[in-house]
Amino acid sequence: MANIVFINTDNLDTDNDESVEVHAPNCQHLARHRGNPFFEVGQPEEWDSAQAFFDDYNEAFIAEDGPDGAWDIRFLPCSGLVSKSTVITA
Repeated sequence: MANIVFINTDNLDTDNDESVEVHAPNCQHLARHRGNPFFEVGQPEEWDSAQAFFDDYNEAFIAEDGPDGAWDIRFLPCSGLVSKSTVITA
């Protein structure tokens, strides 16, 4: 189990195509986002795997629009779910 938080970076210019990032709750990169009024850093959650989080996050989007409705999600190594920066897509 890994304790993670996710952020929706859709309102930011991050140079990444993914709009969702998954970090550890204490990740230093989150400090710059916590004070941003355009989005909120999620509350810590426990997950067994990156794929389980991806499936849960995208369940309603895929049900509504099929695989094209899924959001790509970038998992950072600090999350404890991946060993290197990894993007999961539908």
